Amino acid sequence: MRSSFTFNNIRKDNIYLRDGRERAPFAPITRDVLSINGLHRLRHSKQQLRTITQPISYVVDDDATTRKRELSSWLITDEPAPLIFDDEPDIIYMAIVENTLEDFEEMADHRGGTIEFLILDTLGETQTLTVGTSFVEYNIGGQLPANWTSKTIFNEETINYTLENNAGGKIVLNYTFGKGDTLEIDYSKRKIVLNGTVRMPLLSLFSNWFALKPARMKLKASAETHITYTERFY
Repeated sequence: MRSSFTFNNIRKDNIYLRDGRERAPFAPITRDVLSINGLHRLRHSKQQLRTITQPISYVVDDDATTRKRELSSWLITDEPAPLIFDDEPDIIYMAIVENTLEDFEEMADHRGGTIEFLILDTLGETQTLTVGTSFVEYNIGGQLPANWTSKTIFNEETINYTLENNAGGKIVLNYTFGKGDTLEIDYSKRKIVLNGTVRMPLLSLFSNWFALKPARMKLKASAETHITYTERFY
């Protein structure tokens, strides 16, 4: 069976992958080194974007111009879109296409060429942690800090709410929650939602937002909380 890929949540049955995919194991890094009197000091590092070049072929069973137009409409996007290869089903690349499709060569009833994807993020599996009222150690997967969302349904009236790690990170909400209240927190958007309504005034000034860093991390909450995150990789 021929392998293909899904891009922007769309899969084309007439497209298949060819051998020759090229990709670096991680994004290239630029080092800024300061040299004075034979001594060298690293000032800072900057990670560039990773690229994947993938040769493909697609079958032309009618009008070739129409097929090329359809291909362009699918692959050319304004924003990064999820890219999943059949041979890497557990990895999602957030990608945009960087090259043109005009140079695809004609080969009998199909066309062939190479697509160059610019990778803005590489995502792995989505994990859900159940956090209780005592510190428990969790293994945060991936290679890069991950954003997270949480959901808490209060089983009884609760005065104030705290979600914290063992490294000084802490979300503190000043409010008396009622039985059945649903609290949702979005780390990346710095958003607090109670029963479907954004309630930012609940957030205490003593809060210290924290990402989930790959490693073993201890977490606890003042009421049982489910934290969901997606692993991130170089």
